[in-house]
Amino acid sequence: MAHSNQQQLNNKQGCSKLTQSMTGFSRAIVTTDSVSVTIEMRSVNNRYLDVQIRSPEILRSQEASWRQKIAKHITRGKVDVYVRTDLSQQTSSLQLDQG
Repeated sequence: MAHSNQQQLNNKQGCSKLTQSMTGFSRAIVTTDSVSVTIEMRSVNNRYLDVQIRSPEILRSQEASWRQKIAKHITRGKVDVYVRTDLSQQTSSLQLDQG
């Protein structure tokens, strides 16, 4: 009976146990002719929001913006973000489009 009451309370508040979890892992890879970008995110339980981002030098100017975007969706937990870029052999440098 207690489980049922908790489930009803969660449903009334618009939340579920699945969306309340702070533990997770995700990986996305985008590849073009000139570059491959891999982003991994890991999160674990934490009392406060703690976002750590590791990215190549060329992308470091974007880290504050990424933190703000993450904070819009996540309020608690330790979140580690890893960004890797791999240039193709034909590409000697990478430029970031600020648009």
